[in-house]
Order: sequence, then structure tokens, then C-alpha cells
Amino acid sequence: MQRSLSSGQGGLSHLDIDCKEALQQLLRPSYYGIINPWMGSASTRQKQDMILLKKRMEEADRPGKNPYLMADVGKIQITSNPWGRERESNVIPVTADRIQADLLRNQSGAEQRD
Repeated sequence: MQRSLSSGQGGLSHLDIDCKEALQQLLRPSYYGIINPWMGSASTRQKQDMILLKKRMEEADRPGKNPYLMADVGKIQITSNPWGRERESNVIPVTADRIQADLLRNQSGAEQRD
């Protein structure tokens, strides 16, 4: 049974209203036209997932929660080499092929002694 969602906010449950608000924040305005048809065919679980996605997105936007936000960049110490390449100070500079060689040596047991 599908109900019509085009008649304003009347007859919608709190889940429907919250889901519609979440989709309006997650989607571009050019996609707003697909919200009502999708909500008519979506299950309760799918609507709850959209609300949860919106909450997770809001949590990631708060300073201090996401280490890659600009608010946290000042806390990361950066070191530059003579050629200008930057890295975090707590990272040991090792080339990818050295890491691969060490990994293969450790897996093959070449460093193990009886």
C-alpha cells in the first residue's frame, strides 16, 4: 500500500518527515524530485538508514571528531625534506618497495633461525 506524499506534511509519520529532511540535506536540489517517489516505495529500514546517514554526516562535520578536518590540522606536526615533500612527523620514511621486501622476507621466514 503506497500513500501519496504530495499532499504536504499531512498524514506523514515522524519517520517520513525525518527521512525527507535527511534526504533534502543529503541530495542536491536538482534531485529533490525523486524524494517523494522513493519514499513511497522505500521500506521502514531504508528510511531509518537515511536518517542514520544524515546523523553520521553531521557528526563527521564537527571539529574534533574527524582527524582530517581543518580544525585538527594544527595539531599534526609536519616535516619537510630538502625537496619540499611533506609528511607527518610520526611517520617513518620508508619506500613502498622496501616495505614490500620486508613483508615478503617476514612471510617467507628468511629471517627466522632454528
